[in-house]
Formats: sequence, C-alpha cells, structure tokens
Amino acid sequence: MNESDGENEVSQRKGADSLIQLAFQMRSGAKHKVSFEVDVAMPVNPEMRIQVPYASADAVATLPFPRDLNQKLVNDLREHFRLHWSVIANNGSYVNLPISILSFLVEEKRFKAPPNQLAMYFTAALYHRRALGLPDIPVFGASVDGGVFELFISGWDKGVNGTDIVKTRTSGYTWNLEDPPQLVQCFFFLCRLSDHIHDEMQSMFAGLDKHKLIRTIKEEAKNNAWRILDPKGKYDESEDEISASSSDDESGGYK
Repeated sequence: MNESDGENEVSQRKGADSLIQLAFQMRSGAKHKVSFEVDVAMPVNPEMRIQVPYASADAVATLPFPRDLNQKLVNDLREHFRLHWSVIANNGSYVNLPISILSFLVEEKRFKAPPNQLAMYFTAALYHRRALGLPDIPVFGASVDGGVFELFISGWDKGVNGTDIVKTRTSGYTWNLEDPPQLVQCFFFLCRLSDHIHDEMQSMFAGLDKHKLIRTIKEEAKNNAWRILDPKGKYDESEDEISASSSDDESGGYK
C-alpha cells in the first residue's frame, strides 16, 4: 500500500465513522451510543485450543439496559463485570459501565477480512444477550472496504449435530460511499435500522418478566462465565477493584 492509498483509506474510514455516528447517535431522536476502537470480550469456545479474550472493533452502537434492571444487577452482583460485553480498563482495573447491549458492529478494512472479524463480534454479541437472559434476536453490522459499505446480519442456527451455532450472512445491501446519492441512501437506511432496533428492544423488554429475568441473569453470572478472562493480559479482573457507577447520567436505560 502506497502513501496515497493509505491516506484514501483513512479518509474513507473517517467518512464511515461520521455516517454511523450521525445515524445512530447524533441525529434528533437517535437512541444509541456509538463508540470507536473498543475491545469486545470474546465468549468461551471449548472447541478452540487457544482462547482469545477480546477483539478490537472499529465501531459499535449500543443500547442501554433498562435503568431499573441495570441498577438492581449492579448493586446485587459482585461479579457484574461478567454481564458486560466491553473490556475496559482504568489504571489496571475494570470500570463498571452501565450494562448495554451490542446492536450494531462495524469492521473497516485494515489488512484483514472484515466479514471474518464481524463474525467474531456477532458471536460475542449473541452470547452476551443469552448471558443476560434475553430472547434470541438478530444482530446487525457492516463492513467498510474500499469505500463500499456492506450490511450483514447474524443470528443463531442449528448445526449438523443439532447444537446452536452462530450464522452470519450478507443482507444484500451495499452502498458506495464515494457516490453521493448512494451515501445519502445509506444514511437514511441506517437511520431507519437504528430506529427499528431500538423499537424492537423496547418491545422485547416490555414483554419480559423482569423478576424472572433478574433471577436468570444472577444464575448465569454465578454458574456460567460466558466471557473469557484475561488474567495476564492488558486487563486485570480483580473483583476487589470493581466500583459501581451511580451517576444518573451514566446509568441510562429504558424507563
């Protein structure tokens, strides 16, 4: 890759980042929070000889867990870091963020195959939702490669032996972000998708028995560590250093 190609790729990534942030977070009525360059905790996979504790996603859009559930779980569970998809450190210890749900994930080309990376993020998102006792609903994401924005969708399926597997497929929607009309089309599509995901989540929580959900989550946190720990990596899992956040601005959530 020459210098000109590198500059063009950086420009394309910035454009894609701005598009995602505007559609999911910055526009009027948007409900998501968008974060860039974040480490997503990977689920335990007994079939893999080497366990990878986390993978770095270029961009993620998240929705907050309902406020009352979030505060109840944070206050009651000592190992509540297990309920988070995020791997974040502050001075070597976990920072307790409000529980949120991965709803849209993005991988931008950087000498790797975006769909393969997306499959890792999708798997983490789907396992995380099960750890929270939530129904199995699809996760959306996109790859950005050479200015082409391609939408993917992922969900649970049955494998050959009947076990649950994660299946990722392309949606058939692609846009060339270097073409102004397609850029506009992509933006409005993402706005609609953002609203659809939010509305689907709200409907899902409205139909759940919250007391049963809390019991399920507590048992999951105690009995099944869905995420891989990283005892000697860049993050420290010391439970004694986990602190709860009580700020109303940070607790977020559906009311």
